[in-house]
Amino acid sequence: MTLLNKYANFNMFVILDNKYNHLPFFFRIADEKKQLLQYGEIGLRYGENEIDTDYYNICTRVVSQLSLVLSEIVPGVEIKIKDYGQVTLKDGSVGNRIELMSKKNDVEIPIKYESEGIKKIISILSALAAMFNHQGVLVAIDELDSGIFEYLLGSILEVINDTGSGQLIFTSHNLHPLEVLDSDNIVFTTINPLNRYIKFTNVRDSNNLRNFYLREVALRATGQKEIVYDDIKKHKISKAFRKAKNYSE
Repeated sequence: MTLLNKYANFNMFVILDNKYNHLPFFFRIADEKKQLLQYGEIGLRYGENEIDTDYYNICTRVVSQLSLVLSEIVPGVEIKIKDYGQVTLKDGSVGNRIELMSKKNDVEIPIKYESEGIKKIISILSALAAMFNHQGVLVAIDELDSGIFEYLLGSILEVINDTGSGQLIFTSHNLHPLEVLDSDNIVFTTINPLNRYIKFTNVRDSNNLRNFYLREVALRATGQKEIVYDDIKKHKISKAFRKAKNYSE
């Protein structure tokens, strides 16, 4: 159990869909021999933050590196730290008051005014960078697709799948990952609470997995052992809408 706890503390990052109440920055700092010196998470609130000198130095380093990645994912967009100067913290030590900013076309705005998609990408970038570069790192992300443009999501997944070193586990309602990942890497949910997750069988290399899945949803024609979608009746939906008119008049 001690080894498992150590692995989870050093190499496992779990990111929930918290509606971006804060921006998490995961960091792993190693020496020249790749011995881990520091690790952890810094959560920056939207707006101004007062942090100690050590965290300030870490944030500056992490944000600088992540800005390079962000500018390639979203061309022309950078992130930076705006430093309002030194402050005295509540324990009497000296720290800095900072705010995270985005920059595009020489115009800087606070991150809190950015789109939800940009916020989502920034919130997962540091964990993805650690996973991409270190074989032992595992990242789990809830609703990875939330707020991210479908094509961009697919491009990120393809890069990670082709050249990433660590492991990424994520949930998604978007079907585009079915078109860019191998079927062996995908698990589907079912409506059976006793057998909630399955891998599809009877999938050929020539099959488009997205179309294959939609055929199973619509026709249950691919021979899966569990039902992956609780069928809806369009005429019942139409009937319900007609009944609902009484509440809008």
